[in-house]
Amino acid sequence: MSQSAKSMSVPPSPPPKMLKQLQRWSGITFSVFVTLHVATTISAALSPLKYDSVLETTRGIYRPNMIVEGLVVFAPLAVHMFVNSLLSFTQKKAAEVEAATASLSKKLHSITGYILSFLIPMHIFGNRFKNSFNASFASIAFVAEKEMGMVGALGFFGFLLACGLYHTIYGLNIALGYKLKKPLVMALIIAALSASYYGILGFVGLLYPDQMVAVRAQYDQFAN
Repeated sequence: MSQSAKSMSVPPSPPPKMLKQLQRWSGITFSVFVTLHVATTISAALSPLKYDSVLETTRGIYRPNMIVEGLVVFAPLAVHMFVNSLLSFTQKKAAEVEAATASLSKKLHSITGYILSFLIPMHIFGNRFKNSFNASFASIAFVAEKEMGMVGALGFFGFLLACGLYHTIYGLNIALGYKLKKPLVMALIIAALSASYYGILGFVGLLYPDQMVAVRAQYDQFAN
């Protein structure tokens, strides 16, 4: 087969600019869900009832049905991960040069992205498939206390939030053309992470042990 025939049989790769735009807008779209999801986690620091109320409200936005959930959550996540992998393989030399010259904060953005490519599927599997019951405060508290244990829950969710919030907030600033100065970006990350971590403390029952008596009374429905 001639060289020209070979070139005609292999479809050309999408131009890097198109891939960059896909990566950018898929990340921005997924950040809408992340913002709502993190807001729900933060509400767990207030009370179990407040968490359930916020969860119901936010789910009405990103999960009124499976089609909307697919468009708002799963599709942009899948596109973002796929495009990132494609760019890494097809633009390997450029990626190596960029990695060598990138600042520490930008390197952390890349590192947290790779970590999240493992943690997010684990999180989705654990919440949507392994534990397919409605993710009320009681059900999350049940998983944290009975299945993961306090140390495991604090460690896993804390690490997931740290990676997720850093990657999302720093990534949004990149996607929007570095509109915010780096100190402000870091302050936003720390503030969001601190508020979210209080939500995790609520899940494991450390913030209001008196209310956890009523929460634990609902555990039987999740135990089977």
